[in-house]
Amino acid sequence: MKILNRQKNQVRLLVQTPEDLWYLHEIIEPGDILSGETQRKIRVGQDAAVRKRMYLTISVTQSEFSAQNLRVLGQIRAGPEDVAHGAHHSLQIEEGNVITLDKNVWMTYHWQRLKQACEEQRTHILIAVFDREQCVFARVKQQGFDVISTIKGDVQHKQFSAEIRENFWKSIATQLNDYEAKTRYDYIILASPSFWKDELLREINYPWKEKTVTATVSSADQAGLREALQSPETMRALQKASSSREMRLVDDLMGAIAKGSAVAYGQEDVAQAAYAASHLLVSSDFVAKAREQHRMQEIEEIFKIIEKGSAQITFIDSSHEGGKKLDGLGGIAALLRFAITKA
Repeated sequence: MKILNRQKNQVRLLVQTPEDLWYLHEIIEPGDILSGETQRKIRVGQDAAVRKRMYLTISVTQSEFSAQNLRVLGQIRAGPEDVAHGAHHSLQIEEGNVITLDKNVWMTYHWQRLKQACEEQRTHILIAVFDREQCVFARVKQQGFDVISTIKGDVQHKQFSAEIRENFWKSIATQLNDYEAKTRYDYIILASPSFWKDELLREINYPWKEKTVTATVSSADQAGLREALQSPETMRALQKASSSREMRLVDDLMGAIAKGSAVAYGQEDVAQAAYAASHLLVSSDFVAKAREQHRMQEIEEIFKIIEKGSAQITFIDSSHEGGKKLDGLGGIAALLRFAITKA
């Protein structure tokens, strides 16, 4: 995300990556004013209608997020003369779009989310976890990973297993090459139990081989994907991937709790200890529930204290393992500079 312009309660934004759509989904709320280019059917004559590209401003009623776009619904506030004001319309926001967002009140939460989106350095990473029976391909994203496909090997007939296995490695290498040709990944993580990754590397003779990083995992499935994402061998390659960083932050928090270090978790305890915080972690589910229950003003007070103390605020997605652990602690937790006495 990039802020192109900011005036009072209005910001003009460039959507740079698919992950930015998730941030916008978290920031855009009913009652906001959103402007951008869109398409709408316009009646020509009595019967005919044509789809026309135009610039519209809507008053937001709701938003719907998907991996490819963000659909924001609302009522038209401004646009061409041939478009009825007050009519319903949906703006489809995609990667590369420029939008203008106007809020009556920008809360600390909104600015922190926007700041996190703008500072995030995206790294395009492809992971393949495999053994001789199957290979699972996934793309690392802001909120964990997306499984792209799975291919299977055939090891039922042991007398032919060596030949079939060799063909399977070639199939994996070919599939990796196809994905690389379409996306141009920064890193390609090859993870497997035992020595299977060495077998695959012998079959890779493509220029992107220098991008590969190998890791050892215990299984060739989604558990293996999570393991690869957190493995020491790939942390250098994944350090720019927010999903990996988020899980590591939660692991640090869990370690601090296990050691009896100064930590507060749960809304009540964090509110009392906010002035002593060095780093606040907040889950996406915690924020979503606070918004639904109209408790954001309570959370805003915590954020203001945290900001006043120059502490960091990091939002953790609840869809991955780290987010689920944080939700188990109440969805909000803080590492403290010093221990405090509870009231």
